[in-house]
Amino acid sequence: MSRPDPQCLERVECERVLSGPAAIVAVVGPEGAGKTTLLEVWARDRADVRWFDPEQVDLPAGTVVIVDEAEHVGIDDWKLLTDAAASVPRLRIRVATRSLSALPETWSAETVSSYFDEEEVARSLRAFGSAADPRVVFALTGGHPASVIEMARSGATAPRELTAMLAAGTIARLPSALAELAVPDHLSRKVVTALGHDAVVLDEMERAGWGGWLPGAQPMIFSLTPRRRASTQRNSPIVTERRQELHRTAAETLLAEGANFPALVEALHADRLDLADVALKRAGLPLLTEHGYELLLLLDPIPALRFRRHPALAMVLALLYNSRERTRLKAIEMVGIAVAGARLGSRSPADRALMRVVESVGLRITGTADGGLRAARAASRMLAELPVEERGALGSLEPDLHVHIAISLLYGGAPDEAATEFEHAWSVHARASAQLQALGGRALISALHGRMTDAGIRTAEAESRTWSPELVDGYAGSLLRIAQAIAAVERFDFVSARERIEAVWPHAETIEHWPLLLWVRALVDIGSGDAEAGLERFRELRERRSARRGATAATQRRLDVTESLLAAAIGDLVAASSLRPAARDRSDVLLAAGRISLLRGDLERATRLVARCDVHTPVDRLTRTTLEMMLARRLGREEAALAAGRRARALVESFGVRSPLLFVPGQDRDLLGVDDLAQAPVILHRSPVTTVSLTAREKVVLRELVTTPNADLIAARLQVSVNTVKSQRRSLYRKLGAASREEAVAAAIAHGVLDG
Repeated sequence: MSRPDPQCLERVECERVLSGPAAIVAVVGPEGAGKTTLLEVWARDRADVRWFDPEQVDLPAGTVVIVDEAEHVGIDDWKLLTDAAASVPRLRIRVATRSLSALPETWSAETVSSYFDEEEVARSLRAFGSAADPRVVFALTGGHPASVIEMARSGATAPRELTAMLAAGTIARLPSALAELAVPDHLSRKVVTALGHDAVVLDEMERAGWGGWLPGAQPMIFSLTPRRRASTQRNSPIVTERRQELHRTAAETLLAEGANFPALVEALHADRLDLADVALKRAGLPLLTEHGYELLLLLDPIPALRFRRHPALAMVLALLYNSRERTRLKAIEMVGIAVAGARLGSRSPADRALMRVVESVGLRITGTADGGLRAARAASRMLAELPVEERGALGSLEPDLHVHIAISLLYGGAPDEAATEFEHAWSVHARASAQLQALGGRALISALHGRMTDAGIRTAEAESRTWSPELVDGYAGSLLRIAQAIAAVERFDFVSARERIEAVWPHAETIEHWPLLLWVRALVDIGSGDAEAGLERFRELRERRSARRGATAATQRRLDVTESLLAAAIGDLVAASSLRPAARDRSDVLLAAGRISLLRGDLERATRLVARCDVHTPVDRLTRTTLEMMLARRLGREEAALAAGRRARALVESFGVRSPLLFVPGQDRDLLGVDDLAQAPVILHRSPVTTVSLTAREKVVLRELVTTPNADLIAARLQVSVNTVKSQRRSLYRKLGAASREEAVAAAIAHGVLDG
């Protein structure tokens, strides 16, 4: 059975624009871009479509006229179309053209690119049964449909083999006089001039359909189609030394023009890591999200030890390796090279600050040492002390450095310092992605602390600006989305909170903010009554992501707290009790453990844990106050409970924080006097989800264990042998899922087997 032509697959976005109200839409692209096929598929079932025929210009109102191969339309025919557009009501024109210059100067057209996006590349490969990685194919072709199909049909999967397939079986090469222009991937007018040609050549090549201008690039960048470039290189071979010289000239020219990513590509092709290093520092880390796979394909073949003198490039490669499960060990190796390189040699103050950020990022993403906390603090001091004349050397990279310092500080347990760094990133003139991360990060810290008024101001500032969907729902916008979700949770608006989280949830497998995503998703699941599914989702993602490393000790403890709360919400107090505080734990861990002890009925331990907490943030203060309120009531101190309830209400009214109230059982909520608390679901009211069946003798031994850990003493009291006691103790531990006496007693209380 023949497979469908991938160019005939559904193209939702293209078809939306073609079907829209615009009077003129131009589908622009070079040879092999699938312009005609796209129009044919779109027009297939439409009764209002006419393909342009100069002999049939008597058109009814509401007709859509398709003009194919606009570069071959004559002046008289353009006049016919122009007159028809002026005289026929609701006439719409759809044009396929290699260049907008083919259209009349008086026409104003909305444009559509017929190139595949990454998802369409994936669907095309599947249609041909190709096992090639869609991301690799997209990086190699830019989505050029004919090139994608060539690769899909070849059956090849390795990047080198895929590229070779483009030149096979075709003679679509440039004239020999222009063959050297097929060497660089990116051509600007100045690059063409530097290579000894007239800049007008690019316009001629566009009209011929040999390539096209990259959308949105400044300066304007022209790129040949992958098939024509590959065929020219195969049929007009150029010696390696000359090829590298051409790439170097292109890299230097593009750097001078400010085209940093194209310059980086050409520098790597020229084997000039020094030029690539300069281009990277100018472009900043957003290159990773915009061009990650292209960079990986270029950097991966370079011997690792060559990166010792270029630690910024090493760190980029480490980040790229870390995003892929099977190359995580290589990521750790590359981080080591980057950190070692960052500490070698004498550098300028700006370079030294950059290198400490590189070190911090590397330690953070691999979860090694202190997660980059000390390096981040050192980098922060260096940037603060940097002379004005040195600051310019960082260029557009400076806001990115502040953002990454802030993220390392946040996950290293220093949120206040992180907030300051986000403020610095915001104050420096920055590209949109850095501004979004700075605003989102500052809002997130306020939201995590429970300072909802400040969080609202920050999120409102971000929401007042226009961001592309790819940006706000991608890595750069993830901090803002999490902050928005927390704000919705604090209003008990779990529908809005879920919408915000689900916008960035597709990135949970790769994004470094996945622990925070899990935390907020858990609150949403608990508040929505979906804690069972939430716990399963949490455990599955945590197991997968934790196996890859990359989470600091503080982050792992937040995950422990999250799992404990989910378990408590479904009534599994045994699983919830696995959260055991350590000496260095922060207040959120102690408070979560204290809540579980209170629910188990271990008031003494709950009181000890709550008393140990040194709370500072509104959310921790409210959590502690609600626990004090519940403890006072259970100890029969009603006046103290009422006083604690009043303090809790004051915190709610002052800061707008409410999420800790979710974990106040229904029978205690009367103490709070919070008007809108009725909107909050009652969470912690369920019975334990499992039961334990103990023998009479095991129950006797269990009661003895409550008061003493000494097996000899228990044996003497029960008048049995020590071995009998130890055997029954092992059986108890097994049934209760415990590894110690303390765990066994806690589990027994949770299961109710000690009642009465």
